[in-house]
Amino acid sequence: MLDKYDIVTIYSQRLASYEDFYEPHKIEKVDHLITAWDLFSKEHPGISERIEINGKTIFDLPEELEEWGIYLWDDWVKTKKAH
Repeated sequence: MLDKYDIVTIYSQRLASYEDFYEPHKIEKVDHLITAWDLFSKEHPGISERIEINGKTIFDLPEELEEWGIYLWDDWVKTKKAH
C-alpha cells in the first residue's frame, strides 16, 4: 500500500519475495521511520485542540458513520465482551 507520505507498506509473511519490487520503483528500505511520535518530548509536548463544527466534534463521527461500519474501538470491545 502506498500512502501520502511516500511510504510503501507490504503486509506479508514472506517479505523476501518482494525484493525484486523495490529497486525498479526506487524504494529504499529503512530501519526506522520518523513518525509524529518522534517529534514529541518533555521539552516539546505539542498541543491539541478540540474543534467543533455545527455542534459536532470528532467524537460524533463513529455514530454518524455507524452504517459504514465505523465504530469506537472501546465500544466494539465492550460489545464483544458482552456476547
